[in-house]
Amino acid sequence: MTSKGFTLIEILVVMALFALIATMVFSSVGKSRLERRNRDFSRSFVGLVKRARTLAVSKGAPVSVRLSDETKECRVEGLKGKLTVPEAMLIEAEEGGGRMEEGEFVFSFYPDGSSDGLTLTLTVEDVFKHTVRIDMLTGIVTRSEGDE
Repeated sequence: MTSKGFTLIEILVVMALFALIATMVFSSVGKSRLERRNRDFSRSFVGLVKRARTLAVSKGAPVSVRLSDETKECRVEGLKGKLTVPEAMLIEAEEGGGRMEEGEFVFSFYPDGSSDGLTLTLTVEDVFKHTVRIDMLTGIVTRSEGDE
């Protein structure tokens, strides 16, 4: 007996395999898109903080960076615009640098390039973690990925 087509079971098995592969691909693309958005925010945040230091040195006056957990915004006094923090991102500061003012976390750069000096951790659940360090004496801003 010769067959000139596929059986219904063969077609269903192939369709199930395609569905499984498509699910894996789309979930991977979704995760990488979220990770990319978080990484882009991290880079933008570091760039904004570096601009704050440059502004303090060029103006010859202290410049503050303000982070609001309530509005999920980050802004620099003296610069137009703001940076929106991703909704799921948590920004935590280690003890010792910065202060709370009117419900916002604030840290400053000074005319000599120095800063309040602090370490911020940007996390999204267990899938994303970046650490931003601001040196107290030099005001140099560095960013690292992962647990350090």
